[in-house]
Amino acid sequence: YSPAPFKNLSKGQELRVWNELDDKLAAAKEKNSMLTELGEYISFKTSTTWIQGPIKVIGGRKEKDRGAFNKSVKDYFLDWTANKDLIRGTCAARTQEQLKSVVACIDTICSPVYGMTLVKRVETRVDGPKNDCGYSGWNFVVVMKGSEIPAEIQANTYAIMYGKMSKKDYSNSLLAGDGAAYAKTAGEMGFEGALGHLFYEIWDQDRRGPDGKAAAALSRRYYEMCRSSQTAALIPGIKRDVDNFGNTLVQNGSKAIWAKRMHH
Repeated sequence: YSPAPFKNLSKGQELRVWNELDDKLAAAKEKNSMLTELGEYISFKTSTTWIQGPIKVIGGRKEKDRGAFNKSVKDYFLDWTANKDLIRGTCAARTQEQLKSVVACIDTICSPVYGMTLVKRVETRVDGPKNDCGYSGWNFVVVMKGSEIPAEIQANTYAIMYGKMSKKDYSNSLLAGDGAAYAKTAGEMGFEGALGHLFYEIWDQDRRGPDGKAAAALSRRYYEMCRSSQTAALIPGIKRDVDNFGNTLVQNGSKAIWAKRMHH
């Protein structure tokens, strides 16, 4: 497969992917309410919070675009059917025990007994392969009864989501867009949120370089602080290293990403 997929993409191939995704996204809009019902039921049974995600956009050809068209071309070798997250949502749990109950509930409900099939059941573990940045969580893909569109369900704790998501995304998803509630959450957590994705971006654009390696190492410690029952003891050292992190960066691209911290 070509390392420059857009450069070598023929007009015929491009048109075929566009047309098929148009049809698939139209079907996804019709089935989105089914996922809402399923997600809300799972959250009701587990005392967690269901966050309905936006329907995936088709996007375009830009290098950093992560829409369905871009992923079909770059990640799926032009196979538009490989998109499994056109409709999606997240179960947010306050504790690890609640998170375990979400997993058990999905295993029970999303089964042939109820006319559904799990086509993906993956736990991203801290010690798992290709997990340089230390993120953890669950990802499921379910085909619901009467739907040809697979749906993605993610499951994670509030703490990991606080560490990963931007202030705006976390506030809109869990706090009804209330900035004061986010400030209160940050005070209760005792450390700055929204850094996980910045660490990932720096690592992703410099995976073998010093900036990428440093971002991955600090990201692992940051997410461990999010998960740990000893969070308070870890905060001072990580806060110190986070505040100094920008001074260690070498590449302009890394510095530009880290500059988003002020507005993230």
